[in-house]
Amino acid sequence: MGRKALHVLKKAFIAAITYRSEIWLWFVLDQIPIIVTMLVWISLMQSHDTIAGYDLPSMLLYYFLSSFLTGLTGTHFETWRVEEIRMGRIDFYLTRPMSYIWQVFWHDIGGKTFYLLTSLPGYAVLFWIINQNFPLAQLQFTWLSSLQFLWLLLFAYGVDFSLAMLTVLMGFWFEGAEGLQHFKWITLSLLTGSMMPVAVMPTWLQTVIAYLPFRYMISVPIGIIQGTAQLQLSDLSWMVGYIAVFSLSIIWLWRQARYAYASAGG
Repeated sequence: MGRKALHVLKKAFIAAITYRSEIWLWFVLDQIPIIVTMLVWISLMQSHDTIAGYDLPSMLLYYFLSSFLTGLTGTHFETWRVEEIRMGRIDFYLTRPMSYIWQVFWHDIGGKTFYLLTSLPGYAVLFWIINQNFPLAQLQFTWLSSLQFLWLLLFAYGVDFSLAMLTVLMGFWFEGAEGLQHFKWITLSLLTGSMMPVAVMPTWLQTVIAYLPFRYMISVPIGIIQGTAQLQLSDLSWMVGYIAVFSLSIIWLWRQARYAYASAGG
């Protein structure tokens, strides 16, 4: 598996280099909504010292980190993977030692590796520009918070990848399965705290979010490095359980999908 995974990762990295201009363009476009949102909060907080426990520096830092984490852990392969299934282009994955799911995973890791290498300097410049004009709150990094933050990054990517993979597998039965990508994006934007901090949301929505895994993707990681949250043992247990459920669902759907798949000379 090691050599095969490295080969797929390398191919994805090279492919990402080929489309590097498009990746840089998407990076720039992704920052526009965040900057606009920051400007809105700057206007709102001119008449308030704090809102839901956030002052202006901590609120601006929250949205910067939200953009960073979304880019770091998000996946966007649903559309072309569903098209790949629809056109019958996955025949050889049914006979190769590496399964289709692992190929999708390592291919995404390769593309994300290139994205990180190219976007981190951009995030550093953006952080400096914002901090020069509107001082951001200080990050609260300790060895414990760093470990928790890294674990949450892995969890966030695992959840995002799982939802994307489930969407792709639905493509074996539904022609328009890639449309679920937009539903995933809207759901995660709201329930992860990417659109707004959970503390600002209505009480009933906060209660709903408390029972879902999505808050561990954006809201909780940001809270940890802002010094306002800390993981408990029960949180770790819930996260492991969620990943297990997602993984078993993917395995079960893949087994069913192989019997539903058909191609003509693909």
